[in-house]
Amino acid sequence: MKLVSVKLPSSFESAIAAHKLVMCAEAAAYHQDAFRKKAELYHPQMSEWIEAGLKTSAVDYLRAQRIRAEYREELNGLLQEVDAWLTPTAPTPAPEGLSFTGSPIFNLPFTNAGVPSLSVPIGFTPDRGLPLGMQMVARALGEESLLALGNAYQQATTWHTERPQLN
Repeated sequence: MKLVSVKLPSSFESAIAAHKLVMCAEAAAYHQDAFRKKAELYHPQMSEWIEAGLKTSAVDYLRAQRIRAEYREELNGLLQEVDAWLTPTAPTPAPEGLSFTGSPIFNLPFTNAGVPSLSVPIGFTPDRGLPLGMQMVARALGEESLLALGNAYQQATTWHTERPQLN
């Protein structure tokens, strides 16, 4: 096995903006009727996304879909050169409590491109014992090899059997 450094595609920034536009437009399309009747039942963040989506033009939506398609093609080209990418699962350890589930920002580049990813435990923070994760990413339709890699990792480590200390 050989480890190499890789970089996200140059289209990453524009693809993230396009993903957000598409996400908002599609959330608005799905929730439009219920939102108009009972907007107060929606979380403020979701309300913001739906409202943005309701203002999105078809031209902007289709442009965003083209940007995402170009990004997907570029990312898949890069993933053809390796067996898998390894990244942190999140920019921070798992949060304490249930009021926030953590940032998905490190998952977004791969969700946006429709490629499979798998998160596995890699230990705990030394100060508070919060879980840490590693994300494994494979090329499109590479689920089988990704699951085999995840299984090999679990066979070689014990992190998946360990639990954090609860105070």
